[in-house]
Amino acid sequence: MLVPEVPPTQAEPARTAVAAAPRPFPERVLGAAAPLGTVLVLAGIALVGLLDLLPSSAPLRRTISHYALTDARWVFDLALLILAAGSAVILVGLVRKGVTRPAAPATVFLGLWVVGLVIVVLFPKHDWSVGPSMSGDIHRIGSALAFLGLPIAALLLARPWLREAAARGFARTVWWLGLVSLLWFPPLIAVIAYYGPLGVAWWEIFPLGLWERLLAFTEVMAVVALGWWAHRIPANGGKLQADTSNFSA
Repeated sequence: MLVPEVPPTQAEPARTAVAAAPRPFPERVLGAAAPLGTVLVLAGIALVGLLDLLPSSAPLRRTISHYALTDARWVFDLALLILAAGSAVILVGLVRKGVTRPAAPATVFLGLWVVGLVIVVLFPKHDWSVGPSMSGDIHRIGSALAFLGLPIAALLLARPWLREAAARGFARTVWWLGLVSLLWFPPLIAVIAYYGPLGVAWWEIFPLGLWERLLAFTEVMAVVALGWWAHRIPANGGKLQADTSNFSA
């Protein structure tokens, strides 16, 4: 007895189609980069802290960049590159989670922080035992990009989320750290404005090294807070119906 031929079913092609279809990133994958970025940021600042423990260091007077003019330059460069890499990873995590968008001003300013750190590594500060240099001038530009870019990014990124229930705690922490970072600048500006026209060596009066370390510590804490935000917040920044205007400022 002949067995009738069974027509092929559509089940197998359907399974193949489903298997081949792209799947969205699971939420745990979206935030997986943030812890790595935070670890890198903490490792970078820890290396700088170790440099301050050297007997030859003078953290009250000398800036952090002074290490680039010593035998410990490789440690300084490594620390800043690790810090820049960690910050970039956190930025990617924030974009993937929907906290900010790739072309948003907050993203741009946070990118300037990363770029500024790299510039500081590539172009050492002025070696005043030799005299001013082009490298030192570029170094100052990189420092300005980094030190000003980060607090502006923190304020812009946090502001739209201050009233969102799921993100309010993260946003407030980042916003305050960004504000405190900016508040470190008025004392320095006031000293330069007062003593500069008098021809006084203001850097011998003002504890520039301590000021820079306090500023750097505050800004790194802001980056760590951003990393924690990117790690803990659900996808889409904690609100699926987030208004697109939240990312425009």
